Amino acid sequence: MNDLATFTQQLKEKHIGELTRKFAAMEKDANVKKEESIAALNDKFVKEQKQIDDTIAQTQQIESQKIRNHARNQVLVEKQQVMLQIFDEAVNHLSQLPTEQMAQFFNSIVKQLPQDKQYVLTCGEKTPLHWELPEHVTLSDETLPQQSGFVFSADGISYNFLFQTLVDDLKQTYLSELLQSLQQ
Repeated sequence: MNDLATFTQQLKEKHIGELTRKFAAMEKDANVKKEESIAALNDKFVKEQKQIDDTIAQTQQIESQKIRNHARNQVLVEKQQVMLQIFDEAVNHLSQLPTEQMAQFFNSIVKQLPQDKQYVLTCGEKTPLHWELPEHVTLSDETLPQQSGFVFSADGISYNFLFQTLVDDLKQTYLSELLQSLQQ
């Protein structure tokens, strides 16, 4: 019986040793897999964190550019409003020219008109006529409401010297140039 107990003990020790080796190998494999999984998860975390950081940086860059664009546009709108106000003030200033300067302006235009045609002069209601007309120019009984300056008409052609129109023509010519120079 002693032999049987020894044999059983040896068999038991052999299986325990074998199970211990298998368990150690399984534990080693599990630790390797665990380390690989941790490394893979760390890599995935780092990649996702970098992707999130890149997305945040890109979003911040886009939003910053939007803010800069909006601010620039606001400044341009303000500058344009100031320029338009200056053009309006120019019309008001021209409307208030002293009689002598208005007569000089009128005479300089009349000198440029061909003398062989008869012209009808229509004044804006804000431009009283205080000077003599040449023989080839007759004054219309009508006035142009809310306007300053004058219009010469002959043979169906009108030569518009209303101050608002003159300033509007200049505005169209110079507005884009002025805005470009203000942007710099």
